[in-house]
Amino acid sequence: MMPHLNPARRLRRLVASLLALAAVPLSLTAQVGASTDIITGVVKSPAGAPVENAQVEAQSTETQVTRRQRTNAQGKYTILFPDGGGTYRLTVRYIGFQPTTLTVTRNGDDDRIVRNITLGQNTAQTLARVEVRGARRPTQQGPGGGPPAPGGSERVVDGVQAARLPVDASDPTAIASLAPGVVLTGADSSGGGGAANFSVAGQSSQSNNVTLDGLSFAAGFVPQDAIRGTRVVTNTYDVARGQFSGGQVSQTTRSGTNVIQGSLSYVGRYRDFTLEQGGTTGAFGGAFNQNQFGAGVGFPIIKDKLFFFGALQGRRRADLLPSLLAADNATRERLGASPDSVNRFLGAVNRYGVAGAGGVVDDNRNADNMTVLGRMDYSLADAHTLTLRGDWRLTDQTPTRVGSLALPQTGGTTESRGGGGSLVLSSRFGTSVINELRAGLQVDNRTGSPFVTLPLGRVQVLSALSDGTQGFSTLQFGGSTSLLSQSDNTVFEATNETSLLLDEGKHRLKVGGLINRTGYTQDQAFNRFGTFTFNSLADFDANRPATFQRTLASPERTGSTVNSGIYIGDTWRPRDGLQLVLGGRVESSTFTGAPARNLAVDSAFGRRTDIIPSDAAFLPRVGFSWSKAQPANANGGNPFGNGALTIRGGVGRFRDAPNTQLFAGAQTATGLASGEQAIFCVGAGVPVPDWTGYFANPASVPTQCIAGGPPAQLNTARNVTTFDSDYSNPRAWRGSLGASKRLFGRFSLNVDFSAARGEAQTGYADLNLNTSPQFTLASEGNRPVFVPAASIIPTTGAVPTQLSRKDQRFGSVFDVNSRNSTEQWQGTVSFGGFTSRGAIISTSYTYSDARSQTGFAFGGAGGGFASATTAGNPNLPEWATSAFNRTHNVIATVTHPLTSSFEITAIGRVTSGSPFTPLVSADINGDGARNDRAFVYDPTTAADAQLAAGMRTLLETSGNTARSCLRAQVNALAARNSCIGPWQPGFDLQLNWRPTMFKLDRRLTFSLVTANLIGGIDQAIHGSTNLRGWGSFTQPDNTLLFVRGFDAATNRYKYEVNERFGAARGNQTGIRLPFQVGFNLRYTLGPDQTRDRLRAAFGAAPGTRLTGSGIAAGVGRFFPNVPQQIVEARDSIGLTDAEIVRLQVLADSIKVQVDSLTEAARAVVEKEGGNPDPAVLFGVKLRPFFERGTRLRTRGLDGAKAILTADQWMRVPARIKTPQGFGGPGGGGGGGGGRPPNE
Repeated sequence: MMPHLNPARRLRRLVASLLALAAVPLSLTAQVGASTDIITGVVKSPAGAPVENAQVEAQSTETQVTRRQRTNAQGKYTILFPDGGGTYRLTVRYIGFQPTTLTVTRNGDDDRIVRNITLGQNTAQTLARVEVRGARRPTQQGPGGGPPAPGGSERVVDGVQAARLPVDASDPTAIASLAPGVVLTGADSSGGGGAANFSVAGQSSQSNNVTLDGLSFAAGFVPQDAIRGTRVVTNTYDVARGQFSGGQVSQTTRSGTNVIQGSLSYVGRYRDFTLEQGGTTGAFGGAFNQNQFGAGVGFPIIKDKLFFFGALQGRRRADLLPSLLAADNATRERLGASPDSVNRFLGAVNRYGVAGAGGVVDDNRNADNMTVLGRMDYSLADAHTLTLRGDWRLTDQTPTRVGSLALPQTGGTTESRGGGGSLVLSSRFGTSVINELRAGLQVDNRTGSPFVTLPLGRVQVLSALSDGTQGFSTLQFGGSTSLLSQSDNTVFEATNETSLLLDEGKHRLKVGGLINRTGYTQDQAFNRFGTFTFNSLADFDANRPATFQRTLASPERTGSTVNSGIYIGDTWRPRDGLQLVLGGRVESSTFTGAPARNLAVDSAFGRRTDIIPSDAAFLPRVGFSWSKAQPANANGGNPFGNGALTIRGGVGRFRDAPNTQLFAGAQTATGLASGEQAIFCVGAGVPVPDWTGYFANPASVPTQCIAGGPPAQLNTARNVTTFDSDYSNPRAWRGSLGASKRLFGRFSLNVDFSAARGEAQTGYADLNLNTSPQFTLASEGNRPVFVPAASIIPTTGAVPTQLSRKDQRFGSVFDVNSRNSTEQWQGTVSFGGFTSRGAIISTSYTYSDARSQTGFAFGGAGGGFASATTAGNPNLPEWATSAFNRTHNVIATVTHPLTSSFEITAIGRVTSGSPFTPLVSADINGDGARNDRAFVYDPTTAADAQLAAGMRTLLETSGNTARSCLRAQVNALAARNSCIGPWQPGFDLQLNWRPTMFKLDRRLTFSLVTANLIGGIDQAIHGSTNLRGWGSFTQPDNTLLFVRGFDAATNRYKYEVNERFGAARGNQTGIRLPFQVGFNLRYTLGPDQTRDRLRAAFGAAPGTRLTGSGIAAGVGRFFPNVPQQIVEARDSIGLTDAEIVRLQVLADSIKVQVDSLTEAARAVVEKEGGNPDPAVLFGVKLRPFFERGTRLRTRGLDGAKAILTADQWMRVPARIKTPQGFGGPGGGGGGGGGRPPNE
């Protein structure tokens, strides 16, 4: 039976809980949903002896689920709570002692709650001292994969918070973008979901890891109503976290509880509520319709034993397909193509008889997405909990992968189907051993189908635009180079962690292991039907291509990688306020499905094609978190006082998971006849296209170059990929040091510095490239060229790359190595809190300096690589600014309650521009890649008059960033990433309305949300014809020079200048991101436990309305008159008559002020109505009254202590001397779950 709670103490506990909840955004603690909580401690008698067989009961305040255990002979108890939420009500009972009830909350960086309890004598059946253990330190904890380790930094957003902000709550990357220092890197080039498309610590997006319920999850999305919370980890020193050297996005799903609860949601976006920028309408205006429906519900099957939660979500998005046919003349000009050039191109396509190939393609691009998730939680006993989860998903898009300057026939359809399941078994053995086993399987099937099986035609066009400049564009028709594909992937992962609690919970020693097997079957050859490239419209009219390249054969790839790891670590808390984490992790990788051995490659290059090295690494880590211990009555019991300074930091080594795509590419790149083969034809060796013949019979597409071209083209070029003996998965050493301090009671300041040194970063060298120049380009700073000058086609400048090969039997022979490095230095200042009017703000500024030796990514053409840019020997890495560097990054979020029913939220960000490199439009050095950096010609000395005129125009008319970049490099080869794009601002708002009418009881939230509001502001300020591109996030045009031919007499290429180089302004881009207004609805099912507890505290029945006088009277009881309480206890204290008189005078004085305070509070409460929002009422409206009441209490304590003798003061009951129920953030009550002072 629960002990009786007197109204005053019941109210104090509730108010303290609500105040702690209101302070959550300040400290960014989000006490929701760490994976598994451990509550441990020792129960003692008043004499200090351990109490055996005491009943300890813990109830989650979030789920209302209860777990129980009896203490052992040492008085120790340990309770395991999967998905408990971090805040619990503990009740301890033992015959002969007073029952004790208290509330404990895990601190942001605690990995367990340690609470030792001393029972009182059974003199009265009353509630013992209540303590709310708030998160004093402004660190972050919350959902996903276990609590944070000391020293780390992360951002936590729970599902409800995400729904309140103008952000896609179901997109992990969108949530990640809210964390300081995270750099978005663009959409997933594969067209599918699941990529963590952001950079952390200067590492690529492939260095990130996404988990769901503690297991790797590459699918990328689950129903929005199933997401309990998302944690973005940017720094951690927990040895249990692995398989990444960048960042980690960790999500947890909701579970059923003892309360039936759930939600219904709708997200709507409509073309009719769109302001298209710059007068652009239609497909390039960016407007779209989207309807998304979701639902989730959880309930108990057997109370405290068996629970179920299920959710589903369906979404359809429809927008007009942006293509060359959909573009009007103004849009075509913005894309660099004049209307006359486009009309000539379309006429030629029609003349060649393939304009109608592929049939009529829908003008609407439809994307369908559906996902279902179910979860079952079963408490086998108080010591064991089993969780089973299953999910299924579908994604279809058609048409897709159609370029803005391409005909719709170049696209196709993509489909994705997938699903999986997982189990988690959490167990406790005795009071000291915790074990958690996780295992899961995910399967995924993706297919792509092109509209037409034709070669792709690329026509490079130089157009005279209406503004007097020249624009360069590439118009496309024919088939797709990438959509004829199919892949099947499976991921099995299992982890197990055993924890040992030692020294009354001071140490948590954990040992664990991981195994991840990722298997695949792929049939996705790039450029299967070939690509014809025309250097001009005149060449296209004459059907005279400059090059033809085609992948002739690419066998199916099947293989798998196995990544395993073991770790041991200790989280040690020597005292309250100090935590240390120390440990080490060993990870290793192996690959199955090695390609065949090519003895010819062995003898020619000394490399084995059939060996992919295994890899292992030791990853040590150490972290700490320190804050000055504060006494129980710190700040006079004021929860709004200035908290202690917290210092945190650490250093550790991290390692990526294996890159299966890299290994898969090597399986077919053996150089054998059974492997991948390709041809590359230039000059007279290029076949004359027969477009109608190819359409009628795809088998007639050429499989070899024709006679008359360079001799080397007569054979197919077989590319080879080998792995150097030093190859290993990318790793990084990372360290950080930060400090946090609460200021002015309501704000927190965080300063963090971090450094990262990426090691073993993947690079490659082409072993078959003869790096001894055949000649140099004197007019371009003596740029080396690796083919003879006589072999370069004079009319087009096309280069026969096979002539740069050491061994003509092979094309490129890539040697994949791990010799590159990256480095980043970063500093972040964050400031957040809540204002006196209740607005919650969070702002951060990050300065970053990231450099790297690598500038390429995987997945491109040519052996699976997209080459790093070069101005010399492409096999030599060089340091330069990283492509992921954003020097300045500012982000701010604001939540402001306008009334008790309305609130407005906002996200604002501004980021400095992304680096880019001035390039040449084609391969000019003969290494086989379009990766040559441009020479910046001086218009006053350039020998070519047309080139000089173009450079002069560009330097006079281009934007500031492009102009300054080029002027700094005149008469020199451009450096990698030497130019910086324009700053990118972003700003969006969301208005949330939670009505109380129609008995909705604030369950329904209606949201009006904006998308690209900053773009609408841009148009309102600057007009349609002078947009700045705010909110568009466009990549500047990085092509500076276009190859038009080659002069063999002077050994000089003929160039045209792209006078739109660096163009990124809003009026220069094709596809606009419009300002759009959307509508969201969310309806919460089940009881509102916070409001029901609020009503119960004031004697009202659940679901009924509160009266202002009732709440005001309750609030008045929250401020007890300390001198009056001491007078009432005069006999036990031994007060004299004189002391009683003096205390009564003080008590009467305080009573007048308490009465005045209560009356003022009553007026405020009555104004809020009978169904107030608890967080707004207690966290905002009544907060000043609580602060004044705390000062009155402190005055009474100090005054009474001055009247009494030391001996009398010792006899004053602790319940009077110690502020009760007010251990909120920054105040007394000890650390979260830590030992309270004097215990």
